Amino acid sequence: MSRINIVSYVFKQQQPKTTRTNMAWFKELVKQFKNSDSPQLYDPKNQIMYQVLQRKHMDEACRVNAEAMVHNPILKLCKMSAKEYFVDSRVICQFSVDSGLGCIAKDDHDQIVGVCMAYPLDAVYQAHHQ
Repeated sequence: MSRINIVSYVFKQQQPKTTRTNMAWFKELVKQFKNSDSPQLYDPKNQIMYQVLQRKHMDEACRVNAEAMVHNPILKLCKMSAKEYFVDSRVICQFSVDSGLGCIAKDDHDQIVGVCMAYPLDAVYQAHHQ
């Protein structure tokens, strides 16, 4: 079994602080998703639709990820812009789509407001040793 690398889980806007109540709600959503065959899950409390990250989402997901990641302290030190990080975001997103481990969060206007990019660590090794 491969280890999973969760690269980023970002939202475009500041999310409310995590509380025990919020975590309990999140755990309940995860349980519903695990018990379902659907590639999406609606969170009525926060009016967010979670979906598996697919190729058709890549451009917008990469843009949202890049815009949010420039606030990361390490990237701030590197003075990396969203435009510069977009290239890295695209590679990470591709790994995430290929592995089926990424997800997006959409608001009521069908706009991507959050992204989680994850992939098996051995995917990077395999990509560089083909």
